[in-house]
Amino acid sequence: MSLRAGAQGRGSRVVITGAGGFLGSALTRAFVAAGHRVRATDLPHVDLSPHRRMGAETVCANLKDRLDTARALADMQIVVHAAGLFDLSASESRLWAVNVEAVQTVCEAAIHAERVVHISSTGVYGRCGLDTHEDAPKSASMTYERSKWAGEQRAVEICAARDLPLAVLRPTLIYGAGSRYGLAPTIALFALRKKRGLMTLPIARGGPVGHLVHVDDVAAAAVLVATHPDAAGRAYNVADAEPVHAGDLVRALAETSQVPVHSVALPWWTTKAYRPLRPWVARIVAQQNARMEGAWRRIVDEEGLEHALTPRLEMDFIEYVLANHSYDTSRLQGLGFVWAHPDPYVGIDQTGDWYRRQRWIPNVNGALA
Repeated sequence: MSLRAGAQGRGSRVVITGAGGFLGSALTRAFVAAGHRVRATDLPHVDLSPHRRMGAETVCANLKDRLDTARALADMQIVVHAAGLFDLSASESRLWAVNVEAVQTVCEAAIHAERVVHISSTGVYGRCGLDTHEDAPKSASMTYERSKWAGEQRAVEICAARDLPLAVLRPTLIYGAGSRYGLAPTIALFALRKKRGLMTLPIARGGPVGHLVHVDDVAAAAVLVATHPDAAGRAYNVADAEPVHAGDLVRALAETSQVPVHSVALPWWTTKAYRPLRPWVARIVAQQNARMEGAWRRIVDEEGLEHALTPRLEMDFIEYVLANHSYDTSRLQGLGFVWAHPDPYVGIDQTGDWYRRQRWIPNVNGALA
């Protein structure tokens, strides 16, 4: 991506697509807090009133519509494209429409922009291994991953043709207050098991390592690459300061759901037997998820909780923790990036507390917070 540099300082006009989502809301907060004039845009049915309270202008737009998109991006200096479809079960056509074709519509409409920030994913690397650098081969295998890589390539192609400075962020698995996906279904799963009498849980020590990242750190990275004079023309991994072992991650998710844990020795090489068993495991998981969904609805109704989360054991999460997924973030750090949430264990615990305060999960140790 050999594009001219350019940079925007405090008070720039910034538009954020997909602003009503989990990451989009964090991006809106971060850019407003940094002193920029923010326009938040999302589909007409999305409630953007919280963004107006943050101090952002709001515009409804369907990014499949070129006129809608042009109106939403009019006169904007910085375009932060966060809109996307994160649904591993979605059809290829739906994923391509949102994660590829809408990217093209946005980049072509950014005629007044001085920089574009495109939110991609570390999923573009596929099964990457350890300390993956931005220049590592891309081996996306799942349809979702392939759609993100195709969307990123489309952004690079269009911005290069227009000499429009582009910075790409590739965040890993994002978590934090307000998330309904990623780690959230597993936290809800442990909360359900605790509510139904699970008093303690054996967790294997160690295991493969993987990176997480707090949503506020992704938003801070976006502000940085949108405004830093040397940030354009490159892609940046966004991940926590240190990766976590699979066993430690599952322990943290259980404990934030108030399930006590005791460690057990388990040779992780035995997980190599998982691949031939995957179809059988997937059927068992689907059956258990269906049972848990009904049990969770009853608890939510009985305790007056918000219908915000659904406890699930997801196959992609199982496969994530059974392999190494860590990323080199030295390129982002070279711009001066500093984490607000460097410790994922503290961040996960704070996220669980937020879920209880907002009545998304029950507090089984007493009254709801």
